[in-house]
Amino acid sequence: MESHRKIILEWLDNGDINNNDIHKVIDLAQASPNRSQWFEFLNLLLLWCGIISIASAIIFFFAYNWNEMGRLLKFGLLEAVMVVSAVIYSRLHHGQASSTAMLTGMALLTGALLALTGQTYQTGADPWQLFAIWALLISPLAIIGRASSLWLLWLCLLNISIYLHLHTFRGMFSFLFREEEWLWVFLFCNVLAVIVFEGMFYLGQHSVKPSWLTSRLAAQVAMVMTGIVATWMAMWSIFDSLAWGLLIYVVWVSVTYTMYRFRIKDLLILAGAVLSSIVVTISVLIKTIGSSFDGGAFLLVSLAIIGLSAVGGMWLKKVAKVFSAADQQGEQ
Repeated sequence: MESHRKIILEWLDNGDINNNDIHKVIDLAQASPNRSQWFEFLNLLLLWCGIISIASAIIFFFAYNWNEMGRLLKFGLLEAVMVVSAVIYSRLHHGQASSTAMLTGMALLTGALLALTGQTYQTGADPWQLFAIWALLISPLAIIGRASSLWLLWLCLLNISIYLHLHTFRGMFSFLFREEEWLWVFLFCNVLAVIVFEGMFYLGQHSVKPSWLTSRLAAQVAMVMTGIVATWMAMWSIFDSLAWGLLIYVVWVSVTYTMYRFRIKDLLILAGAVLSSIVVTISVLIKTIGSSFDGGAFLLVSLAIIGLSAVGGMWLKKVAKVFSAADQQGEQ
């Protein structure tokens, strides 16, 4: 259905279809979601909202009734819920949305169990250790589930633990690195995550064994994180004195363009790279103008943003057509 919609939109862009007839063509090609597809979408939406709501409700239940419940009762109830979740998961078919959602709920409850342990026994551990151990404990669940949602949770916990660790021990290593140079650590970790996620998805697509990762969503989000960090480093280098920030950004843009334009072909990542390039270019322009920033400079910056956005949009449109043509040839 999605490919049919792309073809119809290409016909519309080429002038082969009248704007007034677009809805008729879509109906004839059955390129719109039907009733069963809408029900499937709503079922998935309600499933995920339900799992997240139940996990959140359990956490808030313990928080609200903290003083009224004994230590054994707290651990017993939470562990009983986790055991019931494991039993329910064992009766579900592996790889379905319901089993993935159940594993995600178990991963969230694992964090609740760690927080309950730390609050009950006052272990004195730093906050970064909670998130690091949480990420470590849910790693088997992510491997078993082979779903991007679990790996996204794992990646989020990893980034939070790194941030809290660097914030806690910043003073110990301040003689080696400035605060802004810790961005290199985030860039390295997320680039490594992109390589791992893309490798897992690639191996699953080119192997007879079950896929280690069913989609590229986790890799895409990790790549967006690398783009945010690289753009931040470039802007810090422009407006401050972050060494090698612009050079690292140029390397990131070059590698991103090469990989996702010719190898993997991901329009979403390329669109993010275009947006990042516009932000950095405008930052260079603002830095060049410097103290002479007045009404005319505002007009110049506005025109530059409009022009760069238009050029970037046209280039992405051409790339999308190339990707679509390549997909059609691959299907044939």
